[in-house]
Amino acid sequence: MSNVIKRLLCADAALVLLGAIFRIYHWSGGGLTIFVGACLGIILLLCAAFGSRPINTLRVLFCLEGSLFIIGYMFKLFQWPGGTFIFLATCILGIILLLYTAIFHKFDK
Repeated sequence: MSNVIKRLLCADAALVLLGAIFRIYHWSGGGLTIFVGACLGIILLLCAAFGSRPINTLRVLFCLEGSLFIIGYMFKLFQWPGGTFIFLATCILGIILLLYTAIFHKFDK
């Protein structure tokens, strides 16, 4: 992952947290800030997944899982239909992916 994408992801996380503060205090613009930050986060995760050569399958799976997690979170937060199912399915897939990685992946020293 390039340094530019890492910096943009950090700035995006700050934007989402700012939106969360606005949403908690019921200030206007909180929902829009979270929505824009989440969409930007999904785009950045997809760029991180497919931006490096050679393409690392595990990195792509984790970035896709992160994108699906963000989508499920947004559906739950904004109470859109299907939010519970998307979020639950994404959490289960994340658990399976993490357990697979912990058991079968050979970590570099």
